[in-house]
Amino acid sequence: MQNNNSKAEDSLTQARNIFLQMGDQLGVAQSVQSLGIVYRSRNKYSKAEEVLLQACNIYSEIGDQLGLAGVVKSLGHVYFLRSEYSRAEESYIQARSLFSQIGNQLGFAQVSSGLGDLYLSRHEYSKAEESYVKACDISSRIGDQLDFAQSINSLGDAYLMQGEVSKAEESYIQARNTFSRIGDDSGFARLVNSLGNMYYMRGEHAKAEESFIRGRDIFSQQGDQLGFANSLVGLGQAQGRQGKYSQAENSYFEARQIFSRIGDRRGSANIARLLGYLHYEQAHYQDAERLICEASRIYNEIGLEQDTADCNDSLVAIRQSTKS
Repeated sequence: MQNNNSKAEDSLTQARNIFLQMGDQLGVAQSVQSLGIVYRSRNKYSKAEEVLLQACNIYSEIGDQLGLAGVVKSLGHVYFLRSEYSRAEESYIQARSLFSQIGNQLGFAQVSSGLGDLYLSRHEYSKAEESYVKACDISSRIGDQLDFAQSINSLGDAYLMQGEVSKAEESYIQARNTFSRIGDDSGFARLVNSLGNMYYMRGEHAKAEESFIRGRDIFSQQGDQLGFANSLVGLGQAQGRQGKYSQAENSYFEARQIFSRIGDRRGSANIARLLGYLHYEQAHYQDAERLICEASRIYNEIGLEQDTADCNDSLVAIRQSTKS
């Protein structure tokens, strides 16, 4: 995976230089846009933003609305992955408006799904559900099975976060059947993680652990660092619930290194909070307080008010335990 991305980066850089020499602005914009997507897949978010903004300027200059919509959507993805949620939302809304103006249903559906991910991260579950339903309806109507599978999987996540486990399971079954039919391994790996979360919420922690191990292994084979890290987060939670504290801590530490390396601040905050909870369960109150404080600070800096408030509530409980 990494070698393929390196080759793609070299080829696209060469293509961009050739188009520059030819004075072909459209060719430059398209090659630069593709380069940005490669950078994003390699977790090089600053480089991705830089070249995508270049493409955005060129598309604006030559009046290519479809190209502009696509690159603004990609910028939204980059900002979301960097936990810059306000900028991500602005980009997604701008892209959605552009796709609507030119009548591009697929682009509109993909942006709706991106907004769903954003709202889910901010715990705005009804807005996330609405966005995912819209994405599912459009992708189903136009026959795009991949986007339908991804959106219905995400819709299941939204249901799960609201405690609607049966509806979540129905969505996951549809996603599983579609991913299997089209042979999308990456989507299937994400689904396995979603099933792990479902088992975890049901209290079936051993089954959850099995799912997260399976997801971790698939993402490892694919070279997907973010997916791998997310699997480790779920794995750590499942291990912790079974009293496997050392294993859980190791899973969290490995995930934390990845989130730090790729610049995922929300992921880093989540790990700090989970490590804090793990220490609290073992009556290590000083370490628990330090880690929850760290998580609260990061959540506050990236504008996640609910998560900040939850951490502050946890700190009250920890400090009360310390006094008793």
